[in-house]
Amino acid sequence: KAFAAELAAQNGFRAMLTLVLAGFFWLESGWNYGDMMLLVLAPYCALVATMGNPAAGAWQFLKGTMYAVPAAFVCAFGILPHLDGLPLLVITLALFWLPGIYATTLPRHMLAGLAYLVGFNTLAAADNPMHYNLHDFLNYSVAWIAATAFAVLSFQLLLPRNPERDIERLRHRVRNETLALLRGKSPDAVVWQQRQQHRIAQLGAMLKSSPQRIAAELAPALAAIHVGREVLRIKKTLASRRLPPTPHTVAQRGMVRLAATAGSSSRTIRHARRTARQLAGMAERYPQQRQDIQKTMAAFADIFWLIQRHAHYFNALPAQERLHE
Repeated sequence: KAFAAELAAQNGFRAMLTLVLAGFFWLESGWNYGDMMLLVLAPYCALVATMGNPAAGAWQFLKGTMYAVPAAFVCAFGILPHLDGLPLLVITLALFWLPGIYATTLPRHMLAGLAYLVGFNTLAAADNPMHYNLHDFLNYSVAWIAATAFAVLSFQLLLPRNPERDIERLRHRVRNETLALLRGKSPDAVVWQQRQQHRIAQLGAMLKSSPQRIAAELAPALAAIHVGREVLRIKKTLASRRLPPTPHTVAQRGMVRLAATAGSSSRTIRHARRTARQLAGMAERYPQQRQDIQKTMAAFADIFWLIQRHAHYFNALPAQERLHE
């Protein structure tokens, strides 16, 4: 919550400052089309702020707009005056849409393609009847370019975000929420999982521009979600009292030891493995509750395997936790 609130405050202050500076430019210049610049700049600031790398996203919007202006000029003043009828209009517009549509299918150029399509359709302004006004077109084009340029400068110079720092904070937030479960925190299971999945989605969005890092960065975070789900499953089983007395005591003691060692991977691994082995040896003694015992044993075994595989990630010292909170 603190991380989200901090980002929201930064984004809101940045957007306000950007619009104030752009409005000051409009008023001081006496430009009659400055209102169009602000109308484009405001939603672009909102859209870019939600991206993993806002500065790169704003630059992609500027690139798409730069392609849209000449394309719209050629279409509106070079081709449309010579057309007659809806079929030719649709074919012509489709030919100009295809590059943008294709760009939106490529992750690296998706934002540029989106900006191209929005800018082209707005500037070409196909209408019935069609109005050709070169003066308005040029001013609107400058307004679109100026708006996207202001967005680039805003996210590069005004409260610039550090993507690497944000990635680390999200990774450690996912881990710390799982360690909190191990230590005894009892949140609503559905809400906990939804929040963790939302953080994973944010992390994936931030790493979208670096596909070679996605697997390495997301794997431990996904492991943390699976560990948390297993912990919630064990707690639910213990609360339901479905286990026989002896396996119940073993599983409960195992959870107490995991809570005491959360953040120390080697000790957590040892206790999870020991508890899984003890429960495995008891399954045959209780045929009627064998399935419940085996599920609890499998949960402890999964915790052991996942933390062992990502031991460095789960090995969180208190000082490190304070640093990344």
